[in-house]
Amino acid sequence: MAAAVATGVGIRQLVCFAGISRPGLAEGMEAALDRRPRRVLALPYLLHTGVLVRRVSDVLSSIAEGRGVELAVLPHIGNTPPLVDVVARRLEQLS
Repeated sequence: MAAAVATGVGIRQLVCFAGISRPGLAEGMEAALDRRPRRVLALPYLLHTGVLVRRVSDVLSSIAEGRGVELAVLPHIGNTPPLVDVVARRLEQLS
């Protein structure tokens, strides 16, 4: 999904994880910063607010500030009506 979105808008992407999967947020941010970007966009691909959404901002902000790079943390995906519609249509297709 990250590659499809990045390609669609013409930006480079790198994936990292806020939970227990690797690479973690700090590892991912360091790898992104090694590419020497002017700005990093972070999209928490999460359905709910909570600890993981807050962790994204907390971890990435301090690293970006330390390296002098602008960071924009976009709103988490959430359970927006269009996403609910997609899931509902998929469920209807099963019946």
